[in-house]
Amino acid sequence: RDQLEPLIYRIGLDNAWVSREWDKQIIELNKQGAYNGNFPISAIFATVGTVVCILTGRRDHVVSNEQSANEPSLEYKGVSINHQYSKSQEFEQLYQSLQKHYFGDAVRYYSFLRPLSEVKIAELFSKIGFEKYKDVFSSCNRAYTHDSHKMWWCGECPKCAFVFLALTPFIERRELEALFGGKNLLTDPLMEPTYKKLLNIGADKPLDCVGEIKESRSAMQMAQKTYSNLAEYQFKLPDDYSYARVGSHSMPEEVFAILNQAL
Repeated sequence: RDQLEPLIYRIGLDNAWVSREWDKQIIELNKQGAYNGNFPISAIFATVGTVVCILTGRRDHVVSNEQSANEPSLEYKGVSINHQYSKSQEFEQLYQSLQKHYFGDAVRYYSFLRPLSEVKIAELFSKIGFEKYKDVFSSCNRAYTHDSHKMWWCGECPKCAFVFLALTPFIERRELEALFGGKNLLTDPLMEPTYKKLLNIGADKPLDCVGEIKESRSAMQMAQKTYSNLAEYQFKLPDDYSYARVGSHSMPEEVFAILNQAL
């Protein structure tokens, strides 16, 4: 809660706080050297949101899962592995079916940002949200650990690397570096292996909530116009690819009409 309060107050809308508690066995097992697996946190948000809707008399539970969450991170023994499965449109549709079975149309769950790529969202955010929220938002996983009490960016993980890349075409360089404590991730040689993974150059995409390979390449292509040292990243991108293309969605048509008109 300490992390999110500054952001919630900056938004300035009514809110409901939901607390969750870890099973103490998880912490004890970690101390014994057990692997720390991935919590399907977006699935938890979906179910908790349904409960909140019922308790507060709301109909719509709206989340912000993007088109990029549909892309698998890698393929292992012929099986596609999607680290972001509980953010994917497939999960969204399955959960919608479950809701409909139990509640009919009384409660609706959908993502308002589903048709958009992360780079398109970064472009929109740079225009209408960055200045207002730049000191109270983060997408760094290390900022959301169990013992963290504030928003911050580590400047080392794949999520930080992708966010820096996605915002580079749209945010002035000094402003963006200030967000990461004065560090420029695109010029840091230690980040080169991470960017190669994001671009799928000789390595699998990271098992993190990052953008599609094509949109990372598109953002890098735009960044290369500013940074001459980025010419070392060589990759292919289809001529007809556009990060701004509107993709599929599973939201009610009247809601999609609102987004489409805004776009």
